[in-house]
Amino acid sequence: MRGLFKIATAASALLATALAAPITKVRPGNETDIIITSQNTVNATEPAPANATRPAPANATVASSTFKIAEDLASSNGRLPLALVNNFAGAINAYVTGLDSNNQLVMLQPDGTWLYPVCDPAIGTPQPINANVAIPLGGQGSTTQVTLPGYISAARVWFATGDLEFFTVYSTASNGPSLVEPSAVNPSDPSAAVSWGFVELTNTKDGGLYANISYVDFVGLVLGMSLLSGDGSVQSAHGLQATAVAFICSLLKAQTARDGMPWTDLCQVDASGTPLRIIAPSDHVASNPDAFSDYFTDHTNEVWTYYSTNTLTIDTQAAAGKVACDIFGCNSGPFAIEEGDNDVHRAIVPRLCAAFDRTTLLMTGGDSQPGLPSTSYYQSAPTNWYSAFIHQTEVDGKGYAFSYDDVNPDGDVNQSGVVADGDPKVLTVIVGGPLSGSQNNLIPEELSKMATKKTVLITGCSSGIGHALALEFHSQDYRVFATARQTSSILDLSTLGIETLPLEVTSSPSIQALHSEIASRTHGAGLDILVNNAGRNYTVPALDIELDEVRATFEANVFAVMRICQVFAPLVIEAQGTIVQIGSLAAVMPYVFGAVYNASKGALHSYTDTLRVELAPFGVRVVNVVTGGVKSGISRVDRKLPAESLYLPIVDQYDKRQTHSQANAIPTEEYARAVVRGVLGTRRVTLWEGGKSWQVWFATAFLPKSFLVGSTGLPVCRSIETDFMLTIGRNGQ
Repeated sequence: MRGLFKIATAASALLATALAAPITKVRPGNETDIIITSQNTVNATEPAPANATRPAPANATVASSTFKIAEDLASSNGRLPLALVNNFAGAINAYVTGLDSNNQLVMLQPDGTWLYPVCDPAIGTPQPINANVAIPLGGQGSTTQVTLPGYISAARVWFATGDLEFFTVYSTASNGPSLVEPSAVNPSDPSAAVSWGFVELTNTKDGGLYANISYVDFVGLVLGMSLLSGDGSVQSAHGLQATAVAFICSLLKAQTARDGMPWTDLCQVDASGTPLRIIAPSDHVASNPDAFSDYFTDHTNEVWTYYSTNTLTIDTQAAAGKVACDIFGCNSGPFAIEEGDNDVHRAIVPRLCAAFDRTTLLMTGGDSQPGLPSTSYYQSAPTNWYSAFIHQTEVDGKGYAFSYDDVNPDGDVNQSGVVADGDPKVLTVIVGGPLSGSQNNLIPEELSKMATKKTVLITGCSSGIGHALALEFHSQDYRVFATARQTSSILDLSTLGIETLPLEVTSSPSIQALHSEIASRTHGAGLDILVNNAGRNYTVPALDIELDEVRATFEANVFAVMRICQVFAPLVIEAQGTIVQIGSLAAVMPYVFGAVYNASKGALHSYTDTLRVELAPFGVRVVNVVTGGVKSGISRVDRKLPAESLYLPIVDQYDKRQTHSQANAIPTEEYARAVVRGVLGTRRVTLWEGGKSWQVWFATAFLPKSFLVGSTGLPVCRSIETDFMLTIGRNGQ
């Protein structure tokens, strides 16, 4: 398919192609402002049919005076039905362009026949196509059915919020017209002020249908698609969230504020400042050769230094298997694939490119590429934030964000936004965002049923408690909005019909974007339940803490919850719903070496108790779940005592303490059932669930404090920790 950029000849240049961008405010011009490139042209290999002429329309210019309306001459087995679903709150026009089975340039007309555009070879400028090639879709929620009358290749199905302008230029190679399409790159393109996007497809007799959603070049009007195959199976690529363009622009703006790089320049906006599209900087590096020129310098030097003495293994995922490779010695021209190059090097280059874009070469396990799972991508700077934010916003993790985005370990997420089949029956394209999570081909009755379901939004669903709660609420016939930093980590929930959404809880723009998405999907009905589950642990002696870690813990466990409650309160009030906070026994009975975590959960409990009183007049119930031991991944970070720590004599006990919550932990499924039962089946505002929770409740409710706390200030039921302190004392520490 078109739109893939070529590999640069050095590491910095290669990565800069994913990171540079020019001026962003669009100023649409006319045909004299068109910039013709290989990215926005379709070149026929055969001229238009000899009879492709007829008298010009009365309002046509000489340059566009002739065209042919083709009768439906295609064989019936080349016909492809399209179901075009409008999920956008506004008018949408569709267009189809490509090459027919004779490699002649065609466009689809509203009556379902091919138009064969022509052009005047005596005119050197692009000539507008004034024929009626716009196919208007019905209003939001409607489906417009059209049929491609025959086989087609190098095709695009376009969707736009206004009128797109297409042109032809004369090609001496074919002795006929080449199509000039709207350009996302050129801010002066005649169609620049229109929001648009497209699905690429080829449908041939021998190869069947291949359709693709890609963000290699830009992110524009949001599209998703599904394909019904001849065997009855359905393939889908659900695309981005409805508010993706504004959301990604906000993330890029925040990234610019963090590192001073011009990430925000990737966004094209209209005259009022409304984001229209986000340009992949690979298409702009030629006009901005110095943008981000030093961004990867230090990282590249680190990679060079490390692999000059260490082996980098590339899994070619082909016959050559795994090969050892010095990163800059793979070719005399780094990263350049040369004509006649061997298959091994052709496999190595994409894998090195992907590793640099995702910043995985210096991670633990990064010496084998591709080896790390997709959840490890984009975890540290410098990285390709354009690609990172796109994947964060994808519904199902599908859709290329750079040319080699399909490079992944065997068995990991397939990130290509492709549907393909040799016997296609119906291709459905959804405009304006997914209808309902993974179910993008629902019939209207099913959509109506979904609108009547109670709703619940849960944060931190990638594993453990949040994941189990999403499944349990789903089993109770709730409409579940499950969130994670990367939706690719919760694809299993999406396949069940649970609506998955990206959320970085410590990012205000991310929270605001999620609010806009939920408000749009619930259509003013509000939010019945908000579950604040996302959080982090930090088990370190009070004297050994790092303040940056302390701040990060409070950001996730306290400030993020406050911000989410603040932003989503209007939706919960509208539904007179419930806010559920996942608290901890640590707030009631603090554990040794958990000073920071204990304090963060103590703050959460106090905030929750106050919030309950303040929201009661608005009919909102606020529940605190005092959580004991639950099998989860919250203790997955392996922390080490610093060399100067007072607690080195008992380092083995400290190591055990990091996973103490798992010692008496109950399964997440059991915990989730109890919590959902308590939230839905009772009016209690405090729930005690998880290992040892009821014992602690009994002790705090019925026993005097003097029974619980010894002379050390630690609970008697944790006397082993007192022994730790005595050990240190005996050693003279």
